[in-house]
Amino acid sequence: MSQPASAEDAGLDPYPGLLIRAARYAALAHAGQTRKDSAEPYVTHPLAVMTLLCRAGWAEDDELLAAAALHDVLEDTEVTPEELAETFPPRVCALVEALSEHKRDERGEKLPWEYRKAEHRARLTAAEEAARALALADKLHNLRCLEEDVTPDRVDPWARFNAPRQRWIEVTRETIEALRCGRTATLADACLAALDGMGTATGSESAP
Repeated sequence: MSQPASAEDAGLDPYPGLLIRAARYAALAHAGQTRKDSAEPYVTHPLAVMTLLCRAGWAEDDELLAAAALHDVLEDTEVTPEELAETFPPRVCALVEALSEHKRDERGEKLPWEYRKAEHRARLTAAEEAARALALADKLHNLRCLEEDVTPDRVDPWARFNAPRQRWIEVTRETIEALRCGRTATLADACLAALDGMGTATGSESAP
């Protein structure tokens, strides 16, 4: 008697309802949080990142899309890596960890902004291509939201950041260019286009 086909061989979802579970988990983890300088629920951001990945050609990678929904839960909520691993597949957890910036040292003290950005960029460039795509989709949505805020009637759109405006733009450009490769080129180019529009934006000096 032949062996029954695996769920994957049969064309079935090996992790039933993965995207729904990820979206629900993110909504609960981010409950009560809002976007910076906005009343918009925070969970709208990871869901927008999922959409950008789909439009950029990653729609068939369910684990990547699940990680997109969850990409800020380790960095910005009380969820731990161990808790995440109890619910989601190893690759999803690895992608979320790759997207999570290490903001504090082993003593719990906050690390300098430029050090954090350089360390995170190094981890992302060593990660799989999907992680780089996720990081770029995250940046693209953040850049587009910031672009909407950088207007003459806004008193200080850069006050939310931890670095002077021009240095933030330079470091962000370095990261985007480091993550640009193969299938990530479309997202990287969109990020650079959005960033170019901010080079002469109005606002004061001294990032997420």
